[in-house]
Amino acid sequence: KVGALEETVTVTGESPVVDTKQSVGQSVMSRDVMDRIPSGRDVFAIGQLIPGVTTGSPDVGGTKGMQQPTLQVHGSASADATYQQDGMTIQHVAFNGNQTGFYYNDGDVQEVVYRISALPAENAVGGVQINMIPREGGNDFHGSFFSTGASSRMQSDNTSDELVGRGLTARNRIKQVYDINFSLGGRIVRDKLWFFGTVRRWVADTYVANTFNQDRSQALDDNRLTNASVRLTYQAPKANKLAFVYNRGAKWRGHRRANLPAGTVFVNPEATVEQITPRDLISQARWYSTLSNRLLLEAGFVVMPVDYNLDYQKEVTPERRAKLDLTTGLLSEAAPWDTNVTGTMYTYTGSLSYVTGSHNIKTGIQARSGFFQEQFTINGDILLRYRSGVPDSVLVYNTPLTHREDVRWDIGVYIQDSWTLERLTVNPGVRLDRLNMMRPAQGGPGGTYVGAREYPANESVVQWNNVVPRFGVAYDVFGNGETAIKGSISKYMRQEGTGTISQVNPNQRSSSTRPWTDLNGDKLAQPNEVGAGTGFTGGLNRRIDPDIKRPYQWEWSVVVDHELMPRLAVSLGYYG
Repeated sequence: KVGALEETVTVTGESPVVDTKQSVGQSVMSRDVMDRIPSGRDVFAIGQLIPGVTTGSPDVGGTKGMQQPTLQVHGSASADATYQQDGMTIQHVAFNGNQTGFYYNDGDVQEVVYRISALPAENAVGGVQINMIPREGGNDFHGSFFSTGASSRMQSDNTSDELVGRGLTARNRIKQVYDINFSLGGRIVRDKLWFFGTVRRWVADTYVANTFNQDRSQALDDNRLTNASVRLTYQAPKANKLAFVYNRGAKWRGHRRANLPAGTVFVNPEATVEQITPRDLISQARWYSTLSNRLLLEAGFVVMPVDYNLDYQKEVTPERRAKLDLTTGLLSEAAPWDTNVTGTMYTYTGSLSYVTGSHNIKTGIQARSGFFQEQFTINGDILLRYRSGVPDSVLVYNTPLTHREDVRWDIGVYIQDSWTLERLTVNPGVRLDRLNMMRPAQGGPGGTYVGAREYPANESVVQWNNVVPRFGVAYDVFGNGETAIKGSISKYMRQEGTGTISQVNPNQRSSSTRPWTDLNGDKLAQPNEVGAGTGFTGGLNRRIDPDIKRPYQWEWSVVVDHELMPRLAVSLGYYG
């Protein structure tokens, strides 16, 4: 028989280790890298592996992953960190604007892109930008299971005579840490509709140094995090792709040491708060349309509600008062206050990219809005202060109250170009930022030390318009893609959240320091034992200068990248 001739062609390729086109400084952590390098399984712990990136709370083995830290690079402000999922902002408008309020499922992430310098115009602020690229299902079914854990028996003891001599009676140590993560993806309709789902449960229970319960057992900081995510991807006709994501999280922290007044060093377990998250989710929709072999249209929408409570411990009755000893720094009896927090953030994006290879242009618009609200209640509207157990003074509060601040709109319109002229690539860009924050009408019912009050709405507490330029260059020194010299100069507006205007909200929680004469000797302050004192601090007495400008910073950089051998390169840079 005549034999058949068969031929197999295998094409392989690797990404270049030196980017000779872009001036942006970035690192990409692939799924393979994240799985192989031992670290805490979250974007913050992984980001600490990047040269120049620092954090104030390193995560060792997942023991610190229960409370999100902040990342900084090249002297950037911690408030300027940004978080994205599939290229869209997923951080809240609360506080200074860099809070996420959401704990990400490592099983949902295919790779993480960290941008740390010379950020293009599509990025609103400087600092560390974290973009989590999600995993998707395909025609074949694939699943994975991950589990890890540790107990106190697996931890060494570094207690020394010197530490004991300085007052250490019990050290920080692990009780238990574990992480369980299951993922599965596959097809619903071949070549048309796919799914990917993942569930994660992780726990970190640690003992707190030099802090004890009434039975003299060591105090525990106990934490539980749970996350479930499902993603549907639909390949629509005419080169359109749609993606829908629903991501639900839940957090419980049994004894969080938060809301601490000045002078606090130690916190008894009954003076901690119990953190409960009744609603914490991300809903995202993305649309990609390939209009031609040179034009790509993208659009997306995110809604992100975040609700959580910082409640008194269950044994704290309404009759109990928070007590702070200014001599020992011990907070006891009750937490300073009980807080219910709610807020919602909306993000909208749209962009158009024109790609030719030598000339790449991207233009688009980003918009977000939302609100943040806190409700405060305090037992007796008071904090009792002592010195070595002797009554000293009190802080009285204007509670109960509920304050709210709104971001009406935070809009950025940008255009970014990348133009290659032989070995030189120029990366110019510019964006227009518009920010408006307002305070809706609000008030309070009155408490022990203040009466009922009402405050009208202020439609424009701050309103800023700014033009922000970016410029970078990259030069392929020898034309072989192995050595590049890069430079950039960039202006970034500072990150802003509702914390900026909460400082001038007259309905914000505030206190007044007053003398306390314990007339009946019961060491509990009655209203007739509290004297006159300072006025209430906070937004009641503050105003924003109408001529104030939005804070900003300039960044410039000079970097040399060189490939030493395949898959190995070195980089030398100076940032100012």
